[in-house]
Amino acid sequence: MRSDHDETPAGTVPIACIHAQTAHQRARELLDASGAEQFWVESALSLVRCYLMAAAIRGAEVAIAVSSSTVPDHAEPLRSRPDVVPDGWLTS
Repeated sequence: MRSDHDETPAGTVPIACIHAQTAHQRARELLDASGAEQFWVESALSLVRCYLMAAAIRGAEVAIAVSSSTVPDHAEPLRSRPDVVPDGWLTS
C-alpha cells in the first residue's frame, strides 16, 4: 500500500542500483532469467550493470534504463559519481 510519504509516483519502478554490488547482482538476475546461453549472459553483464547504475544515478525508472543506449553520452552519469562506480567499469 502506498502512503503520502512515498517519493516514487504510482506505476513507476525505481532503480535502486546505486551500489555496484546491487547493480551487478540485478544485471546477473535479469540476464540469467533471459534464458540466453552463458556466453551471451557474460558478454552482456558489464553493459547491463552499467545501464542499471547509470539509471539509478540519474534517478530514473526501469523504462529509462532500457532507453539509455540511445543517449549520446550514456556513460556520463557513471563518470559523475566516481565515489560509487568501481574502477574498471568505464574501461571494460
